[in-house]
Amino acid sequence: MKFLGIGLNYLVLLLILHYFGLYGNGELADFIAEAKAVMILLIFGIDVVLVKKLNYQTNENSQIIATTIAFAINVLIAGIIYLIGQLIFDFKFTVFIGGVLLASWRYISNFFRGKNNMVVYGFFEFILFYFTILLSIFISKYYDLKLIETVISINIVFLFLMTIYLLSRYFYVIKKSIKIKTIRTHVKAVYLESYHFVLSTSIFLISTALVYKIIRLNYSTETLGAYDTILKFSQIIVLPLVATNGRVMVSTSKHFFANELDQLRAYIIKITKMLAITSTACAIVSAIAFFIFSYYFKTSIKEFWGLFLLLSLAQLINNWAGPAETVLQVTNNIKAFNKVAFIATLYLVISTYITTEYFDIEVVGINMIIYMFIFNFASLIILKKRLGINIYKI
Repeated sequence: MKFLGIGLNYLVLLLILHYFGLYGNGELADFIAEAKAVMILLIFGIDVVLVKKLNYQTNENSQIIATTIAFAINVLIAGIIYLIGQLIFDFKFTVFIGGVLLASWRYISNFFRGKNNMVVYGFFEFILFYFTILLSIFISKYYDLKLIETVISINIVFLFLMTIYLLSRYFYVIKKSIKIKTIRTHVKAVYLESYHFVLSTSIFLISTALVYKIIRLNYSTETLGAYDTILKFSQIIVLPLVATNGRVMVSTSKHFFANELDQLRAYIIKITKMLAITSTACAIVSAIAFFIFSYYFKTSIKEFWGLFLLLSLAQLINNWAGPAETVLQVTNNIKAFNKVAFIATLYLVISTYITTEYFDIEVVGINMIIYMFIFNFASLIILKKRLGINIYKI
């Protein structure tokens, strides 16, 4: 499902560029980045807690009620903050609604993940949103509507239908489990657990939203559209890392908690070597794909070849470091990982603002290389100090 979602994402990108150009892709990319940042603040790690409780806790129905109430409270509080912010900062209503919709899909997908229904989980997590964008492209062109508003409207309809289905299926079962005192205790427990997970998932999405906003404000929406397009082509290089992360997470946890550190070291070194080879091969594929696309389909993007090469090198650095980030997160080193991620992304946001203020977009690509080097080098140092894993030891 994940790779089907990735394929759908690239199909949407090509159609957006065909029908709406770089400006349309820039608008959509900015909207999605902002909505994802809002989504993380709304979901607040509750999705992870839900999966954990459905798999390892008793009183399943009470846990579902508690996490749902916690999620509803988050949306209510965020809505109040939005209304106040609307008066002071002129917050976008579309971004807030987009965040609520994405957060709802994240919650529903992890509900099915907790139920061990991985096919449905994959559909809601990786496919549904981009499928609604695909529908919106054709509907907005046929009826001459605004794309982002069409995306929101279609998602609202889908969410309404899904909510009716879930209520009709689980309402009577859950109703029997409602006990106010018990639910209140569970809701409190949800918040006590969720804040541990929100930082690691929020840092990157919020920083991406800020970087996109900075590029759009200091350059133009068309430049942001070009940057997002090139970034997605360069991310073909990351596919081997995406493909192995799930397996690495399971195997690392197994070796670590069984105190099989020698086996863990050998496994991580082997995976890193494999990623270095396959990601380099993917870089060649990415370059060929971008060449064909820029010279035969979207010739206006040819002038950004330098940016493509720089972002591709940044992605290669990320792959050559192997699954260091995943290993740190599942081996009780998440606090150290969060510190590194926070410092690195803080550098990224500040330096992006400075570079976009005084230099061309290519310098942003150079800055991305520096960011990737700082983040991955620091992760590798922690990996060596905490677990004794030197991935490039011969």
